[in-house]
Amino acid sequence: MLVRFSATGTGSITMFGGVAVQLIKMLGANGDVPGAFRSEDIPAALDRLQQQLRMSAAPSAELSNKAGRKVDEKDPEAVALATRAGPLIDILQRAIVANAPVMWEKI
Repeated sequence: MLVRFSATGTGSITMFGGVAVQLIKMLGANGDVPGAFRSEDIPAALDRLQQQLRMSAAPSAELSNKAGRKVDEKDPEAVALATRAGPLIDILQRAIVANAPVMWEKI
């Protein structure tokens, strides 16, 4: 499954379903696709997402370093969730400026 996030005037992005649903839940939604955030709810959702990303990044980085694992940058699993969230964060920030809702749908 692929999920497309979009907002009026901000463009759209497409993500693999598993990552998209994980980020949707981190935003504070239930993970259902399709879904949306009203423009007035986006600042709180963005704050929640950024806080969740900070909390989830620290332990995994520590575990990788302690285990002495070498990260293979070609491995799709090696891409940090915060990196994958970057385009979504951009859309959310632009939606705040545009006072536009953000929607997601299965494609």
